[in-house]
Amino acid sequence: MKSLSLSFILICAFAAFVRSQGKPPRFSDYPAAVETARVRSINFAQDPDARMFRTRLSEALRRGVNFAGRYVLATWGCGTGCISGAIIDGRTGKVHWPEELAAFGVGYTNAEYPDQPLEFQKDSRLLILRGIPGMDESKDPNAADKPSGDYYYDWKNGRLVLVRFDARPEQ
Repeated sequence: MKSLSLSFILICAFAAFVRSQGKPPRFSDYPAAVETARVRSINFAQDPDARMFRTRLSEALRRGVNFAGRYVLATWGCGTGCISGAIIDGRTGKVHWPEELAAFGVGYTNAEYPDQPLEFQKDSRLLILRGIPGMDESKDPNAADKPSGDYYYDWKNGRLVLVRFDARPEQ
């Protein structure tokens, strides 16, 4: 009986491994209906972090929805090989500050820089981050220990939820 239970556990573990090694998520796997109505401004008085990045956030908002149907993903540089960002709700003007976008390391630990460190689409909730997410050590003391690779996130209920991680092999 014990060997049957162990066999079952091993089969389940192997099935999970095979499933995780399948094709990476596609934008079409995470659809979002694109909205045309949009907010004209951000309430900077209610969000002190937003005030610090007033110019970048306002410029991004003017360009319109570019992510998950009604959101505006705004990014800016924070040094060599570093990008920060925020996600603006196109309906309300509320700015979301996902930790994954706080000073994320662009590229991979072997100093290879991808052409598109962030990939996203207007009609999808999927966000692909290539590099190391959330390297802001003031928010996460273990930030520098995160592995480099391709991170796939689903934008759900105002936060990024990790769907898959593909480690980037060192060369």
